[in-house]
Amino acid sequence: MKFKILKPNELYGWVFNKDEELYKALGFDCWMDSFIRILAQIPGARKKDILDYIEYEIFDWYEWFELYGIIQSDYKLADEDNPEISAYPTYAGEYFGVMGQLFLGGMIDFGIEGENLRKEWADFDTNLSKIDLGMSLYEKWIYFRDNFFFGYKFLEEENITPKAEITWKNPDTWSRFSHWMCMTKAGKEYRDKILKPRLYEKYKDVVIEV
Repeated sequence: MKFKILKPNELYGWVFNKDEELYKALGFDCWMDSFIRILAQIPGARKKDILDYIEYEIFDWYEWFELYGIIQSDYKLADEDNPEISAYPTYAGEYFGVMGQLFLGGMIDFGIEGENLRKEWADFDTNLSKIDLGMSLYEKWIYFRDNFFFGYKFLEEENITPKAEITWKNPDTWSRFSHWMCMTKAGKEYRDKILKPRLYEKYKDVVIEV
């Protein structure tokens, strides 16, 4: 059997082929296994290919806003636990590395203002990139990453703090419902004009034969 890596999509032009039939043919579970496992089956697949795909996924999921929904399926890449303390590179660790680079590059941002979720670009003075925490942009990312992701706040479903009391300065108020992510205008331009065309050219003729 032959499967193309990309398939046509009426809304987006093309999407990665995540059909259950392909997963089963390769011995994977479409509900449990990351698509990265399928990309790794392509002869000559490199780390750069995986990182590009992770970028694509982060941009693709941003419209869901709630970070729990973004991370839920991708965080446990290849059943990797505790990527923050692993002595070796992991896909999950790379995932947060890519997310950090996109934030530092002004491609994505994070917010806590729930009532603003559906406004265009969600570009507010209370976003992580703009809020004054007495830290550099890099220090803000490390602070947020270590507390929200590596501190597993994004999985917290109990002791939910009311929206009005959530603050950047107190990670104890954070939970799976407290933060969202948005794509900036610069991020949209990069995704649409650079990243997606590059991925399309790379995979448009790629076929996996099982």
